[in-house]
Amino acid sequence: CENLYIVGSTSNLGCWDVKKATQLRFCEECQKYVVTKILPEGETVEFKFVTVKDWNGVEKGIWREEICNRTIVPVKGLKLDLTIETFNN
Repeated sequence: CENLYIVGSTSNLGCWDVKKATQLRFCEECQKYVVTKILPEGETVEFKFVTVKDWNGVEKGIWREEICNRTIVPVKGLKLDLTIETFNN
């Protein structure tokens, strides 16, 4: 996909306002999309990926089904390597 954004439950992730979603950048060297965000350590954070700043581009499961929000509890130095099955659009 050309553009990839993350939106979620904290202010750093837009408080679920998809218009405030943060764009990830594509790293040519590692062939992955990356983003660095400071998140509240020790608190549960929910998030999703979208291809446009609109819920019509939200990530979906392998059969294009709705998926639950992704959930993490950030700790210092946390790095995630996630797979996205497909998108709505």
